Amino acid sequence: MSVLRIIGFVAVFALGGCADTFGPISSKIRPLDDGTFEFMAPSVADQDRDQGMEAKRLAWLDTKMKANGFCPSGYEITRRQAVIQVKAPAGDADEIFYRVRCH
Repeated sequence: MSVLRIIGFVAVFALGGCADTFGPISSKIRPLDDGTFEFMAPSVADQDRDQGMEAKRLAWLDTKMKANGFCPSGYEITRRQAVIQVKAPAGDADEIFYRVRCH
């Protein structure tokens, strides 16, 4: 087993229980040139398909949108894509990207 694979495996286990705690801190939002926003939220150990975690990620998005005064009339998510950052036997460490457009 390669060193990189071992590090990825340890990272997935170490962060697996911490997504609830560190997700709001490690998630990021940024405005894009076309007037939309990109929101990135971390996901580990196959939580990218978990409905409960998806609800939490969307709550983190909403908190960041409101804290920055983005889209006061509301917004919609126009795209969602999970990108694998580390592949490990216990589950992948992903970053989930959302494209957000104001109403």
